[in-house]
Amino acid sequence: MLKAGDTVFFRGNVVYKGTISVKWSGSGTDSQIVYDGNAARTWDTGKAIIDGENLRSRGFISPAGTVGFITIRNFEIRNMKYTGVACRAVQPFPSTMPRASPLWIVFFTT
Repeated sequence: MLKAGDTVFFRGNVVYKGTISVKWSGSGTDSQIVYDGNAARTWDTGKAIIDGENLRSRGFISPAGTVGFITIRNFEIRNMKYTGVACRAVQPFPSTMPRASPLWIVFFTT
């Protein structure tokens, strides 16, 4: 289980096949959970690569819909059916905002 302030390091120039499920939240802008694809180049060279093999829909996904305060940095995300990163925001909603459907925030990566 991850907690606020944790960093998950991925080795650079390594191909990871699949989808990373983001299940835990940080607790604020100074206590985020970080997914690091070798930004400092300290674990080999280059970025970590998440490859969906054209079979998976996303590289990173938040299935629970309640995660926040996370950082995803320095990855090459390729061969996904839809997007590199998808997060589902469930709360908090202002009381004046319609709640007919969840809000999806999708980030496109190169």
